[in-house]
Amino acid sequence: MSRRGAGCRETAYVLAQEARPAPSQLLEPSHPKKSCLMAAFLLSPLTKRPARSVQVRGAPWTPLSLWRALLLTHLNDHRLFGSGSLWGINSFDQWGVELGKRHAGAVETGLASGRTEGLDAATAGLVRRLR
Repeated sequence: MSRRGAGCRETAYVLAQEARPAPSQLLEPSHPKKSCLMAAFLLSPLTKRPARSVQVRGAPWTPLSLWRALLLTHLNDHRLFGSGSLWGINSFDQWGVELGKRHAGAVETGLASGRTEGLDAATAGLVRRLR
């Protein structure tokens, strides 16, 4: 491993205050600074928080039910933004989006095949329920 890689690992450990390696698929050798920050973000205890999910069941969408769903989504985004502003956290950062895309791929596979290995208990329960 080059010295650049070792420095990245050390930076990630300091920023995340953890002493465990970051997943290798997340570290891009072409962007060492971005990789160090990504590793720190992924090792952070803030990425281990539970998520909320909402299921909408019932009759087909009507203009009123669509408006209510959009309002619920807007209120949730506003709550996330407000909480993040108070705590000094960027609630809509690109790293969180990329992490969500990876998790969405695992959920899509689970919905298609019914296999829920590697998913947390809440997500596995939702996959089983929706399947």
